[in-house]
Amino acid sequence: ILQGLPFRLVFTKKATEEFGNVPVVVLVMDGIELTAMRALARAEHKDRIDLGINIKQIEHKAVESGVLEDRDNPEDVAEEFYGEIEDGDEPDEAGASSEDVKDAIEEKAEPSEKPTGKKPDLF
Repeated sequence: ILQGLPFRLVFTKKATEEFGNVPVVVLVMDGIELTAMRALARAEHKDRIDLGINIKQIEHKAVESGVLEDRDNPEDVAEEFYGEIEDGDEPDEAGASSEDVKDAIEEKAEPSEKPTGKKPDLF
């Protein structure tokens, strides 16, 4: 049982080899130890029983009523998040490949300089 417990969502960045820094969402217990969190969860569970709240039943009714159905058109979603894609084009991936970085370094290097083979710190 997580509802009503003091959690925070923290947005951080995680370094990946393939895509560079990517945003990550982390769920953090906000200033409370695990044993205290368990006690709060048990108290919340007891309160739900005392009040006659059955989450499984509520979820079942929501599914039956169609509230949770995905009514989005996949083409509309693709256009909203990726823009229009012309024939033959593929959406750009986040970050740069190692080959792209290598090519960029070589282009910037003067003729007398030789690339060291080390990857530059891009972030």
